[in-house]
Amino acid sequence: MTNAAGISALTSGTTKELLGNFGNDVNDPWILQHSNGFLNATFNNTDFIGPGIVIDEPGSLTFSDYEMRTRLGAADNDGLGILLRVQDDNNFYRITFTNEGTGTAGTRAPRGMSVQKVRNGIWTELYRDDVAPLFVYSPGVVGSTPTTGLPMFDLSARVVGNTLTIQVIDSFGTIIDYPAIPDTTDPLLTGTVGFQTWGTENVYYTSYGGQSGPLLIGIPEPSAGLLFIGGSLAAGSARSRRREIAQN
Repeated sequence: MTNAAGISALTSGTTKELLGNFGNDVNDPWILQHSNGFLNATFNNTDFIGPGIVIDEPGSLTFSDYEMRTRLGAADNDGLGILLRVQDDNNFYRITFTNEGTGTAGTRAPRGMSVQKVRNGIWTELYRDDVAPLFVYSPGVVGSTPTTGLPMFDLSARVVGNTLTIQVIDSFGTIIDYPAIPDTTDPLLTGTVGFQTWGTENVYYTSYGGQSGPLLIGIPEPSAGLLFIGGSLAAGSARSRRREIAQN
């Protein structure tokens, strides 16, 4: 990712922590990202960037209408989420959840849930729910995992045509449906998916509902269009080291 000032993890002098380290636990069914990388926003509190990783399977850039389903949680309060319709480092949608507010500087991810778009390197924001948030995730404690009491929530994100539909099921089983989010200006209509964080350590991603199942379901659902989380993920920025997430 590159912010509006043209700075990325590859910019000389930028901390390497921004690249992050996404790893699939050898003995457990989750992906852990344990760095604390971030860059503050430079434009309208929108282009904050941090570690990200995406699926890079043959044909993944042509995925069009689909639903991404995952369970996620963190031991930190700054920001985590997913990437949708990723074409490259400068074209994607990003869904971000945070617990902490923006603060007086206004250079960080907003509290609640927000959706950002990058189109040809230009950052905009499609949605923000930070005044009276429908959902704010609860961070765990450092060292906690999904099996030792870390609060996890399920996320379903559908992209059909130019519209995003997002649903959360919190750790208590409460269902939160967000309003449909249309992109009426030069929408991204195809692309792959991925995970992302901002200023957050000990972030866990696992299968939706805690059960074995696909990460991605095509709409309409094709018999051979499912992606499963598997293998190990090496360290990477928004488009590096991604081939260990296998396509079935």
